[in-house]
Amino acid sequence: MAATEEGPGGPFSGARAVRTLSIAGGALGLVVCLLWGLGVYVPAETTVRAAETALRGSDSVLSTTVAYTVYMPLVARDFELRLDPNDPMFLAGQQWALEKVRAPGAWYISQGHGITVAVVDTGVELSHADLADGLWSNGGEIAGNGVDDDGNGYVDDVYGWDFADGDNGPWDEHGHGTHVAGIVGATTDNGIGVAGMGWGVTVMPVRVLDATGNGSDWEVAQGIRYAVDNGAQVVNLSLGGAGGGDALEQAVQYAQGKGALVIAAAGNWGVSMPFYPAYYAGVIGVSATDESDARPSFSNYGSYVDIAAPGDNILSTKPAPVDYGLLDGTSMATPMVSGLAALLWTEHPSATSTQVWAAIQDGAEDLGSPGWDPYFGWGRIHAPNSLYSGSIVGSQAQEPRLDTALPITHTALFPVEFRPGEVIVSVRGAHLALAEGWSVIARDTRAGVYLIRVPIGEEIASAQALQARPDVVYAHPNHVLSVAGY
Repeated sequence: MAATEEGPGGPFSGARAVRTLSIAGGALGLVVCLLWGLGVYVPAETTVRAAETALRGSDSVLSTTVAYTVYMPLVARDFELRLDPNDPMFLAGQQWALEKVRAPGAWYISQGHGITVAVVDTGVELSHADLADGLWSNGGEIAGNGVDDDGNGYVDDVYGWDFADGDNGPWDEHGHGTHVAGIVGATTDNGIGVAGMGWGVTVMPVRVLDATGNGSDWEVAQGIRYAVDNGAQVVNLSLGGAGGGDALEQAVQYAQGKGALVIAAAGNWGVSMPFYPAYYAGVIGVSATDESDARPSFSNYGSYVDIAAPGDNILSTKPAPVDYGLLDGTSMATPMVSGLAALLWTEHPSATSTQVWAAIQDGAEDLGSPGWDPYFGWGRIHAPNSLYSGSIVGSQAQEPRLDTALPITHTALFPVEFRPGEVIVSVRGAHLALAEGWSVIARDTRAGVYLIRVPIGEEIASAQALQARPDVVYAHPNHVLSVAGY
């Protein structure tokens, strides 16, 4: 029996015709590609006519033709073509999350080549054997010459930038960023370690959190702008906090304006309350699921949760001498979604970020209440479903978020934190007049934003005084952000 499938431009060819084929209450056997259709061998206990009738009732099949009958002892449910890499920890069944989202079925079609994902985090172990070959490098920069060769404002940023320490070495002194990087894009099919969600993804290390896993609005906003200015199509933010200011929100909007997809962790407090930057409009907020597709108790929930992904007991890369290890958190779920976005963009390079998100949403496996819900959003990601989503194949963009008012709880347990004595100010014009006792810590001339020092304990009052000035666009304390999974 052969089945053919046509897309908007005519028949797909080869692997692109592959769909998961099954018979309700029964099974199909071996599936092979025939030209641009599929050849299906029917197991002995299923008649050809019964199989043909069942296939014609599937929305995945446009037409069937009886070619010949072959009897086989092999029976397989939900059979799909898949590509299994030779990474030993994947083959040993230690990466349950990749099987849960059916990544091997997507890898048969796309591995994420040519897409840059910025890991805006604690940095990355640049020399890790399972990461080094897939890391971004700045081709416009000459290493070690002390010159900003490409004129991007950063000297010798060959492998990214460290905004936590203000230098060109985004090395991971914490471990979180290296783990996130491995989930999204560990070098795969190399015979060692683990597999990454996106085989061919280029990982851009952007360090914004220090050795304790903490940072602030200022560093994260700078990191987001750096990432998209240097070519990142996906910005992975496995971090956040209870407070978020205009500086961070404007950086997110800047990235979105350049066509990037911003994906952020929903947080690990197990409560319903705003968690930034996931709470911002247009950001894809990611909650976590466990091996049973349940919500782990740590995963935040609320109106800003858009999608869910595996985030419990996740194996990935870690800095030496450990090299590999398990972590839990929405931080681990987020790069699963970022990796899927890369797979989609590789297969559909002309798609917009809205269309990529629509395909992720459309392909999700619904969990919890039917449709959107505050615990899983639109559901847990399903990689092959998204690759074949009509939302991207047919170029039909959808609304990315259902904003629903939900109760906010436990705000007293997780108060808004900010760095002592620091305020962020955006001004109209080129000059900021400083009051006595204030000083400039840093300045982003392109964004027109200052980070200033004020007396400790006067952060809110100083921001309010600045906000009252006609030349000030906004002013707010520099909120603390930290890793969202450790």
